[in-house]
Amino acid sequence: MRVPFADYRRLYFSLTYRSMMYFAVPLVIVVGIIIALANVKYLATPWFYGPPLVLVLALVTAGLVYYLGQIRKSYEDSGLANDALDYTFEPKRITVTGRHSNPLEVRWDTISEAQRRNNWLLLTTTAPATHLIDLGRLQAPATEAALLQLLADKGIALK
Repeated sequence: MRVPFADYRRLYFSLTYRSMMYFAVPLVIVVGIIIALANVKYLATPWFYGPPLVLVLALVTAGLVYYLGQIRKSYEDSGLANDALDYTFEPKRITVTGRHSNPLEVRWDTISEAQRRNNWLLLTTTAPATHLIDLGRLQAPATEAALLQLLADKGIALK
């Protein structure tokens, strides 16, 4: 299964949204307080609206561009764009095979977390890796219900 960049980006945003808000909200509050205090102190001086404000806006823009670049880099490094991956769910392990990569066996006890995002199942392992499984593309004999039951049988809670 190939994962289009638009789907990967949506999944990435949904996974990092909370941590991004822990950074972005305090940043916006601090910048707002700085602008408000500067308005009170330097109300008659328009210098504040020149270089300092442009610098703050440039830093915020650079951070956003860097973040979006990291998403693209992560996507390209994952190989999801180039290699169609097949997942075989077995009682003892998951086997991941690709046309351009060696087979990878993932034991059930190495899966630390399972999340469902719309039609996607994300399986995170103890090694820093997440397997993206499109539940809409499961092929017989695998069904969505059977896969979710297999996760429950293995003691993996679905978030």
